[in-house]
Amino acid sequence: MQFFPLKFTAKIPLILGMVLLLWAGTWGQKAEVVFKKSAEVDPGTVYLSQVAKIKGDAKLVQQLSNLAVGQANYPGRSTRLSVNTIESFYLRPLNSQGAEISIVGMGSIEVKARARYLSQKELAEKLLAQVSPQMQGKKGHDWDIDIRRLPSKIALPLQDVQIVVELPGRFSGQGQETAVLQVLQNQKVLSRHNLSFVIKKWGTVVKAKRPIQRQQIVRAEDLKVERVELTNNRRRIVQNTADVVGRTALRTIGRNMQIYDNWLERPYLVRNGDPVQLNVAVGTGIISIAALAKQNGYEGQVIEVLNESSRQVVRAKITKAGEAWVIN
Repeated sequence: MQFFPLKFTAKIPLILGMVLLLWAGTWGQKAEVVFKKSAEVDPGTVYLSQVAKIKGDAKLVQQLSNLAVGQANYPGRSTRLSVNTIESFYLRPLNSQGAEISIVGMGSIEVKARARYLSQKELAEKLLAQVSPQMQGKKGHDWDIDIRRLPSKIALPLQDVQIVVELPGRFSGQGQETAVLQVLQNQKVLSRHNLSFVIKKWGTVVKAKRPIQRQQIVRAEDLKVERVELTNNRRRIVQNTADVVGRTALRTIGRNMQIYDNWLERPYLVRNGDPVQLNVAVGTGIISIAALAKQNGYEGQVIEVLNESSRQVVRAKITKAGEAWVIN
């Protein structure tokens, strides 16, 4: 009785020869693999020799040492390799080929990819390089940056690293802010980090020297100027006495209270009788004419204006103090 076709039967000696050749490398050799509890490796492929101590016959030890058993790609991060998985997928097949491999250890191995680190001080310098151009005044006097919430360190690749720090689109330059740091290698983003920091600000504010009653017109002698920290003050404060004098208080303001703009009647940009530069658009050009305001007006408001040349009254929109544009 013939169990195999003649062509296949003829190939059996060749197949057996290949199997025997494979076995010949490790047949009868012995080795002991003692797994470590943890290991630190260069980022990339993890080899058995990095996570275990191997001793025994030289040829088998060399073969075991070069076994790739996992990956640790991200600098500074740890991954766990299962001893059972390594045994099942990498070592047991060698035992079946005639090698005698004994294993010491169980559970898993914590494998950490080596890294160099960006310190908090270096991180602050990179952040400051982005913040400074956005700020007005002198650092340390008008503003400063509080870095205590920044990470103590950030892991970086050992080489070919690029660090990019980006400020938020709505960067206010005051109080709590958050930037984003990206770590790149060969144009690939390896990690992103949120950087929380605080920008402290100082400046002058106007305060009431004495109580100011509701509907009272504020005078210069009612006011004083002090320098204070403005970090957490996001309301529209008044910083110059000239912006307050002559305006009417909309509420009672106690002594030493800081004055906010919305506590005062909105100031007119133009008052009745003020000289006004009256602008008229003609084609692609502009003609400017001397005029007098006939009404009080706020920014953006349309008032009547007297053209001093023609003595005609026209309607014009106030764009800024002492300037208005004719409405067609």
